[in-house]
Amino acid sequence: MITKKLIHLSLILAASGSVFLSSCGESGSGHEEDPSPEISVNDQDAQENPERREAVKQIFYTIPSPMEMAALIRKSGADFDSSILNPTEKSEEYTSVTKQALNLGVYGADLSYASMFDQQQQSILYLSAARSLAKKLNVEDAIDNNIIERVNENRNNRDSLLTIVSDAYWSLNGYLKEGDREEVSALVIVGGWVEGLYLATSHVTADNQALSDRIAEQKYSLKDLLALVSSYEGAEELAGVKQDLIEIQALFDQVEINKSKTETSKDENGTMVIGGASTTTVSDATMESIKAKIQEVRNQYIQ
Repeated sequence: MITKKLIHLSLILAASGSVFLSSCGESGSGHEEDPSPEISVNDQDAQENPERREAVKQIFYTIPSPMEMAALIRKSGADFDSSILNPTEKSEEYTSVTKQALNLGVYGADLSYASMFDQQQQSILYLSAARSLAKKLNVEDAIDNNIIERVNENRNNRDSLLTIVSDAYWSLNGYLKEGDREEVSALVIVGGWVEGLYLATSHVTADNQALSDRIAEQKYSLKDLLALVSSYEGAEELAGVKQDLIEIQALFDQVEINKSKTETSKDENGTMVIGGASTTTVSDATMESIKAKIQEVRNQYIQ
């Protein structure tokens, strides 16, 4: 029961602020073929900024769910590796708002990874680290018991989960807006996306095409992530991460994806997996370049 609750909470933390967690969405769904259902938005500014709202919505729909990604990692034969995670004790070292926000996303992704591998003690530690950073950012009340209960009640309904997670994101965004720190929510999302991709590339092997495809399909979510970051014009906190994403995008531009009809299936645990049947073309050299760049950016964020 504790493990299940941690999984549900990690889904919220990752997706409401991260991405891979992070993450809660559909891998490589493609914007042309799979129009997203309307997402409930509570923040007035989101209503007034349709570009930002659309960017966030598309991010939620192009990020693989933590269950899917963890299942693919396990299927590759990889074992849980705590050494690749950001140590929880480092949470006390982050004193700037930028580092706190980025690493709230990072710890959310790490929490999902640990939870999916049934690492209960690790999950508790990463949950504590995430809560610590949320408290420092004064957003610990953004994800309340009501949201957690809604996740538990709708855990088998993907569309409902996406709506709940988006509500959690806009709740977080609303708390930050009150303190004129709205751009911080984008930093959390970037941190989670980078960490999730880092975890995936840390496990990718030449014979694991499924995981390689999911990494390649992040080309879609990266485009939307850049659109989100760019929507905060003049935000100095985002200037550095925007440049990081531009440099990562230059590598993903070398990835070719040919999409076909969306398909649904269930994995060995009965979890519904929704995604488009796609053919990706990415050279070993490009994959290695993406892996190296993600590791470089990620290590910079967690310092």
